Amino acid sequence: HEWISVDPQNPDYNAHPMFRHARPVNVSVGPGEVLYLPAMWYHQVRQDDDTFAVNYWYDMSYDSRYVHNRLIASLMELDR
Repeated sequence: HEWISVDPQNPDYNAHPMFRHARPVNVSVGPGEVLYLPAMWYHQVRQDDDTFAVNYWYDMSYDSRYVHNRLIASLMELDR
């Protein structure tokens, strides 16, 4: 798995020029609600109050979806 090295709160646009095009999607999750993030979605989490959170990581299948994702990432690298 890969971790993105950009800090969304203080991005280094010299190291990550494509991050200028990133737009946040802000979500508030209330008591008893669940937020599902598909595999390979980069995300940042912030809690404003005392929070009890449970994360469940599952191993995704490295099938055509993974290959497609890696192809797009590789093509984006060629543009830099």
